[in-house]
Amino acid sequence: MKKNRKEVMRILKFALVFSSAIALEFGSFLFFEEVFHLDHWLSHLISIGIVTTFHFFINREFTFRANNKISVGFLLSIAFHVVFATVSTLWTDALTTAPVLWNEYLVKSLSIVLHFLLEYLYDRYIVFGKATDQKGHHHFFLHEHGNSPLNEESPKSESKDAQE
Repeated sequence: MKKNRKEVMRILKFALVFSSAIALEFGSFLFFEEVFHLDHWLSHLISIGIVTTFHFFINREFTFRANNKISVGFLLSIAFHVVFATVSTLWTDALTTAPVLWNEYLVKSLSIVLHFLLEYLYDRYIVFGKATDQKGHHHFFLHEHGNSPLNEESPKSESKDAQE
């Protein structure tokens, strides 16, 4: 029962981060499109890069509390987003053009729901996997011994007294 509750809380945290990532993606897209007048595709690409980075680091610390290597996890996260963005672009085009002609907002909504479900499972079992919940209790972005969250996790060092 406690394990189920913990997983439900993790899903709720993921939903919160996912929702904020959608807002960040939309806002950053508008920023680059309207303020810098970049091409649509470039604004989209930059916003996806920003959101992928944001999403990975916030989920690593806040949602999954994982201690896996940042480099490997981040590359896995990028791979997911590249594949999902490519495939969802293809199905969006296929479903919103003749002969199918689905409503583009319906297709986008279904894509967001599918993205949420697939990314949660991918992050939970592939990106973070056994490293989930391996960090001690700490304040956001502060490890219990003051290590930077950007450093790879290393074994806890012994105190000077124990080394002598």
